[in-house]
Order: sequence, then C-alpha cells, then structure tokens
Amino acid sequence: MAAKAPEFVVDASASVNFAVSTLPFHFQARQLLEECARLGVQMVAPAWWQAEADTALRKMVNAKILSPSAGQSAQQLLDALPIAVIYDPAVRVLARDLADLVKQVKVYDAVYLALAQVRGCVFWTADKRLFNAAQTAGLNYVRELGSFSSAINPTD
Repeated sequence: MAAKAPEFVVDASASVNFAVSTLPFHFQARQLLEECARLGVQMVAPAWWQAEADTALRKMVNAKILSPSAGQSAQQLLDALPIAVIYDPAVRVLARDLADLVKQVKVYDAVYLALAQVRGCVFWTADKRLFNAAQTAGLNYVRELGSFSSAINPTD
C-alpha cells in the first residue's frame, strides 16, 4: 500500500484569498498553493467549503467590492483549486466539542478544526478571529495564512 500524501486542511477564507487578488493574504495564499504543488501536499476541506467560498464571492460582488466579471474570474479560480473534499462522520461530534472549546456559537468553523484533528494535520485559515480563538484554546495545529512564506513547510 502506498504511503499517504502529506496534507493540510484549508478553509473558505484561505481559498477566497487565493482567488481574489485584492484580499490581504492573496500573496501568501498563492505561495501556499505553489508550495503544495512543489511538495506534493494535498489540500483537504469539508464539503461545504465550496458553498462558503461561493457565498463570500457573491457577497463581494453584491457589495461592489468585486465587479461581476472579477467575481466570475475568482469563481473560476476557486473551481480549479485542487482541494479534496473529505467526509468523515467522526468530525461532526468532535466539531461540536471544539465549537464549545473555542467559544463559537456556529459549528461550521469548528468542522475545519475537527477535520484537521481527525486527519492529524495542520489547518490553514485567513480567519483571524478563528485563529486567535484556536490559539487561546491551545489548538497548536492551526496556522494563520498571513504568516505563511515559502520558507515554511505547509504541513508543519
């Protein structure tokens, strides 16, 4: 049996930063994707990262932060991202516990945390609030996209 490829969890905030060049962590998101390709690292996410990312883009277009054509271009970039969608039933129960731990009313952000914990890998996010809450809770596998540079292994 072949060895499992290294992987990390990525959320909608990180993927949207990749797709929209005017967002604050666009450069870091591009670097992260390039390093994944170079090192053979697989990005993974729960199924709804797509809907969450699509919603973020639609909000930007509706708020006129992005033009409709820029929104379509960003959508095409999102659609092309090599992110494997993972469903693991163990994630759901753990996510509820982690939502309590990081003091989040909504569970959907905690699912990214739970997926990373279940898969034993790092989780990259551009969501500063979630990152800070995870750090306060001692979840040392969470990384902030703004701190990424090509000198960092994405799975560390």
